[in-house]
Amino acid sequence: MSIDGSSTVGPLAEAAAAAYAKVAADVRVTVATSGTGGGFKKFCAGETDISNASRAIKDEEKQACDAAGIKFTEIVIANDGLAVVVNRRTPGQPA
Repeated sequence: MSIDGSSTVGPLAEAAAAAYAKVAADVRVTVATSGTGGGFKKFCAGETDISNASRAIKDEEKQACDAAGIKFTEIVIANDGLAVVVNRRTPGQPA
């Protein structure tokens, strides 16, 4: 089984692969991180089994999958967030 795609989701995929190995030791799972777009390209070409993505699949990627006869289901496994932190000594910040 092969997984490729987002480097943001990569650590989750590696953890899932390690957990899966405990219950299916005979299945080898490889995880790569070629980026979301690169992962979709490989997935829609039939080169991978799972595509990690940090965004929804684009219409042109859906069309590539459709053209190749690749069926898929999108499953949200996590949400991420960004925190903006500013040092109070940064010019223009209130004291």
